[in-house]
Amino acid sequence: MSGGVDSSVAAALLKNKGLDVVGIFIRNWTQDGDFCSSQKDFLDVQKVSRVLSMPEPYYVDFSRDYWNFVFQPALDSYKNGYTPNPDVDCNSYIKFGSLFRKVQQIVQEKYPYCNRWWIATGHYATVKTHIPTSSSHLLRSKDMNKDQCLYLSKISQSSLRRTLFPLSNFTKHEVRRIAKNFLLPTANKKESQGLCFVSPNTGRHFANFLTNYLSPQQLTYIDISTGNVISISSDKGIWSTTIGESSRISVSQTKNKINRKWFVANKDASKGIVYLCEGWDNPALMKNVIYCKSWHWIDSSLEEYGEFIGQIRHRQEPQRCYVSKYKDNMIKIEFEKMQRGIAPGQNVAIWKEKVCLGGGVIHQTE
Repeated sequence: MSGGVDSSVAAALLKNKGLDVVGIFIRNWTQDGDFCSSQKDFLDVQKVSRVLSMPEPYYVDFSRDYWNFVFQPALDSYKNGYTPNPDVDCNSYIKFGSLFRKVQQIVQEKYPYCNRWWIATGHYATVKTHIPTSSSHLLRSKDMNKDQCLYLSKISQSSLRRTLFPLSNFTKHEVRRIAKNFLLPTANKKESQGLCFVSPNTGRHFANFLTNYLSPQQLTYIDISTGNVISISSDKGIWSTTIGESSRISVSQTKNKINRKWFVANKDASKGIVYLCEGWDNPALMKNVIYCKSWHWIDSSLEEYGEFIGQIRHRQEPQRCYVSKYKDNMIKIEFEKMQRGIAPGQNVAIWKEKVCLGGGVIHQTE
């Protein structure tokens, strides 16, 4: 339980079914400061537990695991010019890794003869058992706007088998209403919008948060179509730019007396070069082939290649694609339509009909 409305309602729904439910709170960040208030969140978990007549919640500290397996790799990725999604690693390494093992330990110590236990979370996703194989399949939730399968695409089969998603059949609006019906103190709590467990709730941009851990460097901004230097700066790092996003650089076009808007088309971290293109729909921003590494199949028996549905971004409309093997254990995905602003480092997931087969990290595009 995070102290938010989603995990609170997940607990309430299970408790309402007559199940034995106990909360477990994860602290993943030691430098709370202005960004994160883990103690306040834990107090909310305690309040919800009391309202639902649940036992005192557990408090576990995975800050070292989070730093080693999620945050530090993300920093390394940013420094190399990639755009990582730490929330995917947070799910696979922390919530369904470290936490899974901790719950196993608790069950073995307190309930040594109990085999009927599960981890329930407030994720918007669905898990179903495939009867012929007894495998657990990951499917989308009812609320497509909140669906989090992309972020769960690297979950292990062993963890998924022990996982419940009580919110699978509810929309966010319905979850808020349920929270009010249960008189939960988190019913009106705002959602965190930042990095998993490290939410910049002070309103500062995430890039500013990263300046605490990454150094600035000289960046040369080049027009990708002409090779001309547009601008040079020394107050940012390659990590502060994302392919497809606005460069926030305005160049005067004296002939027409207007300012052109430039977007990041590509990056060369080793040389400190950011390639820009003019216009949101510039062809330089359009790609339809990606090569992925660190690929993970949720159910190894479902490993196959051919036509599927792919998704690169949260809330993106699913895209038809063709998946095939590539050299060096990589996966090649060719989309039917051009995709705008694909950034290496991002995660991609694929579906066969309604089942999420797995996902990986985008290594390069063409």
